[in-house]
Amino acid sequence: MAAPQQISRSLAATALTSALLLSACSSTPADGPDSAGPGAEGPSSAVFTLVLLRTGESPPALEPDRRSELSAGHFAFMGEQAEAGRLLVAGPFGFDKSHEDLRGLFLFDIEDVDAALELSRQDPTTQAGVFRQEALSLATLDILRDLPAAERARQERREAAGEDMTKPDIRPYVVFVAEDGERAVDVIAHPALAPSVVLFGRLGPPRDGALFAVCAIESADEAKARLAIANEAGLAFEVSDWLATPALLALVGLDGDGGAQEPPPTISPSK
Repeated sequence: MAAPQQISRSLAATALTSALLLSACSSTPADGPDSAGPGAEGPSSAVFTLVLLRTGESPPALEPDRRSELSAGHFAFMGEQAEAGRLLVAGPFGFDKSHEDLRGLFLFDIEDVDAALELSRQDPTTQAGVFRQEALSLATLDILRDLPAAERARQERREAAGEDMTKPDIRPYVVFVAEDGERAVDVIAHPALAPSVVLFGRLGPPRDGALFAVCAIESADEAKARLAIANEAGLAFEVSDWLATPALLALVGLDGDGGAQEPPPTISPSK
């Protein structure tokens, strides 16, 4: 039986998710960040840029030293953009994913997709042809901008607790994408999925109106089992394992302090 604290957290997450679903889908990206209007309660909508990292068209064969150099440059680029407040979250996809060439994603606090893509392509791994990039706008709630502060607070707590700061501080999530975004809202709002939603929004061209959601679910297999219950309409969903910071849980009122997690054994940065 679930503990009272777990039940209360689940109910709180469900309530917040319901508000998030309604707010994020009540306006299109063209409506702008302040579409909720003056005096509106709760978070407002905002537009960000989602960049998908895919395997390069002709990825080069790399010697170990060059691979290490590019990996270091990749992480340095992410750190620089995060420090500047432009990169809100990043993480790799796992083995179980909707498209084999998916490697990772960046989420930038930049509304102009072209500007975000120009910046993102400065990543050394993309410049070397290891990755290619696809950028789309993402309309969601502006509480996403609270993530860097939540991440800093988390790392301060880890350091104060004497944790090994060299260990990866990540946890598994699942990314959902559905082309029929309007109808897919009802699926994500189903009790089988809603308590796990930490990020929800709507994509822009070329997938205009598609639903994008991140859920705190351990694996794509588990997500598909939940989807089988929630998806009574039989809508098409892309489902992918993804790894990212536990601080994402703070967006729905959870602190993510279950401890740093190593990547699952089936996850490899090379996939």
